[in-house]
Amino acid sequence: MSLYSQIMTLPASARPTAASHASANALSPARRLAAPRAPTTVGAATRPLSYRLALIAGMIAVAATVAVATNASASVATDASFVRLMRGMALIKAAIVAVAAAALWWRFARPVPTLFAAGYLLGAWFMVAATVLVWQVSSIGAAALAFHTGELSLLWLAWRDRRS
Repeated sequence: MSLYSQIMTLPASARPTAASHASANALSPARRLAAPRAPTTVGAATRPLSYRLALIAGMIAVAATVAVATNASASVATDASFVRLMRGMALIKAAIVAVAAAALWWRFARPVPTLFAAGYLLGAWFMVAATVLVWQVSSIGAAALAFHTGELSLLWLAWRDRRS
């Protein structure tokens, strides 16, 4: 070893270690900004299955509750062609509800803020309730109001949801 290399070599106690490199990288503002960060999800769901389960269970519960709570005997007293028309409209609304449920099933696969999830669930449940009301030919005005409220709320929430 030459004299020059002995002078230029740092003693072992003064040489930087891997730990000191890590702390220097961690403290460096440029390194900190360049490092990829995990997205923060304030108020987001940690388990997408819970919202999916709430969606399906809530839709079934709302449909059963509205079917039991409404009076189906009123449709017997009305004109048969009117009942067929309303049931056809109910089938169309059911198809729209199925598409909305599929879109929400897809959306709930990722973290969703709690407020948005509640709005999504309520909108879908309103649409289900309205579909059952139309099928029962009971409270058509309330059914129209509930269906369009649920539909527009889903569209508005999807428009405002920046994480989807």
